[in-house]
Amino acid sequence: MSFSLSAKHSKLSKALKTTFLGLILGSALTSSAVLAQDPLSSLKHADRINSEYQEAAVNFIAEFTSLDQVKSYIDKAKANYKFTTIKPKLITVKNEQDGFEIEVALYEPQFCETNSESCPVFKEGERKGIRRADRPLILFSYAGGYLFRDAYYEAQHFQLIANTTQSLVAVPRYRLSHEKPFPAALQDNYSALNYLFNNAQEYKIDQDRIFLWGESAGGNLTAALALYNRDHYDFPIAAQIMFAPMLDYRTGSEQSPYKSQVAGELTWTPKSNVFAWSLLGDVSEVEKMGPDPRLKMISKTDYLGYFSPSFAKDKSNLPPAYIFVGDIDLFAQESLAYANDLLNANVPVELTLAEGLFHWFDRANPQAERTQEYYRNLFGYFNRHLNY
Repeated sequence: MSFSLSAKHSKLSKALKTTFLGLILGSALTSSAVLAQDPLSSLKHADRINSEYQEAAVNFIAEFTSLDQVKSYIDKAKANYKFTTIKPKLITVKNEQDGFEIEVALYEPQFCETNSESCPVFKEGERKGIRRADRPLILFSYAGGYLFRDAYYEAQHFQLIANTTQSLVAVPRYRLSHEKPFPAALQDNYSALNYLFNNAQEYKIDQDRIFLWGESAGGNLTAALALYNRDHYDFPIAAQIMFAPMLDYRTGSEQSPYKSQVAGELTWTPKSNVFAWSLLGDVSEVEKMGPDPRLKMISKTDYLGYFSPSFAKDKSNLPPAYIFVGDIDLFAQESLAYANDLLNANVPVELTLAEGLFHWFDRANPQAERTQEYYRNLFGYFNRHLNY
């Protein structure tokens, strides 16, 4: 039975929507689109939105262009920064570079006889009975433009992935750009990967089946981790899975080579993107970065590539990649360009470019057939790379 939010998961459906609705309604936004009596009519390309998502699209019009707006939203959203029905195991890992203690949420796989709020699964009984001493590890990097942490608390989303893949899902609570800019988040997540790999026996992890998975800004971290890992300790990574990854710091700016006038009207706009990148780091300073002398076994470094993976000088010898992005998502063109770069570097790539879908469309309508198709694609790709 396919995962459906229309009945059993109505609360989860509301929770996923509420996260972003809070972002729209709880922020000090001045966008005329938000204030319009009919917000959808203010979009130049509303007709391009898939019909399953048009009704919800009005709640996904927002723009963040200042730190004051970001902090105002965070102040209002903090009350919801907690785990409710599903509570992961929380561990603490030290960042190898600066000693910062990173919280990591661990989601143990459940065996779900039926699909429920406390035991969510895309398909009931999926891989039921496959109990192994060691299980795959998914290091999941959550979304938020490096500005927000709402997605870290989407426990049912991560439990769904753990249950459907029968993997241990680890979600590092990495530092946001206004807490500490690049490369803090990258080093936070890499330190979590390093810790879990080296303690695989304790956490029952199959070291040959480690996956990097990320959404939006987390997709950036996933791509960056794959590059950073290759250039440093080189842990074996089975695949990198990215949903609408944020890869190119030029997108939305005057420097951008991507000229679509349709992409980025919803959820994550060009102006929001330019602001988020500016807060993450200064490109001229990033280009000056070199290897940390405290790290061992470094063959090379490419900090501009770790910052903005589109600019990686060498994209060869990376794990197989899966990228899913909507064609009206701001990140559509950079995702295509990155996939092409990986192909030119002889890296296996699977790419889904979906018509009429915007950034975080799955949160806008979790019940929709295109959302179901998205999950089928994700889990199908994952299963093909398990090599059991």
